[in-house]
Amino acid sequence: MDNKIDYIIARVLMGEASAEDILFISNWMNEKEENRKTFCLLKSYWSADITSNQYVNPSTSLEKLQDKINRHQISGKQYLIPIILSVAASIVLVIAISSFFQHNPYNGKGKAYYTYLTNNNKSEFTLRDGTKVTLNKNSTLTYTDAFGKNNRSVKLEGEAFF
Repeated sequence: MDNKIDYIIARVLMGEASAEDILFISNWMNEKEENRKTFCLLKSYWSADITSNQYVNPSTSLEKLQDKINRHQISGKQYLIPIILSVAASIVLVIAISSFFQHNPYNGKGKAYYTYLTNNNKSEFTLRDGTKVTLNKNSTLTYTDAFGKNNRSVKLEGEAFF
């Protein structure tokens, strides 16, 4: 109910009140002396004539404004450093994540990579499609679990005989 009174008082003071609003406020003020005093106080605040006897020197005001602008421009440079650092950190993060997914054994595509390594001796094995491979010393052969389905691609570092 208090909110309703506030809205109606505001409409009355602005001159936008309906006949019902004026009747409602009139009844409300007649209920209690405190209500009438509250309305009179609000009305006096509303119609108060505020004047300033203080003289403002235009050149002083201009100097103060120019000082504020200069301080704001200097402080703006201080905010540039954290922005640049956050952009740089974001770029490093994107590079790190993309590098992880590029070198991930599953590569984000459901592919698993298999690698055969040899040290100082040769190694012989057979791939899933039946290809026999002899891997020479200090060599590496890598292929995916999709080997032989659509293509037969392998990555070889060193020497091998197929």
